[in-house]
Amino acid sequence: MSTGDQFARRAWDRHERTHLQLLGASLDTAREALRALLVVNGGACVALLAFLGIATGIEDQRRQAMFAALAEDALRWFAFGLLAALIAAGFAYLTNALAAAAISTRLSSQDPPYFIETPESQRNRSLSTTLNIGAVLAAIVSLVFFLTGILNVGPMF
Repeated sequence: MSTGDQFARRAWDRHERTHLQLLGASLDTAREALRALLVVNGGACVALLAFLGIATGIEDQRRQAMFAALAEDALRWFAFGLLAALIAAGFAYLTNALAAAAISTRLSSQDPPYFIETPESQRNRSLSTTLNIGAVLAAIVSLVFFLTGILNVGPMF
């Protein structure tokens, strides 16, 4: 095996290890962040519904109607936050799948840099980047919806 072949093989091995490490790390990070958004928004919906159950026992009809209206608005924000978190989770999955596809659709070469981008790998990388931005934006929107729901609940107390 020539020196050039050894360099190429080492580069390919390093490439594969890096690919697997980055894919694993990005999946773990995305999964945890999105899980947190899903739990926070979903938990807020459940807590608010439980609170509504308690609020129905209030004797003052006007106060009960005010609580119901505020809770309805807040619940809507939490539900939209949950939807945005689900969209972010879907985008994160597609981001990772396309990033892996971008790497796996490169051609190997004996010459430095030992990999050649193909039209398919470039397209996959571009789509992955676009969906990654979409996932981050959807996660931010989910957090904003959650905070808006919290602000809507504030007057209840």
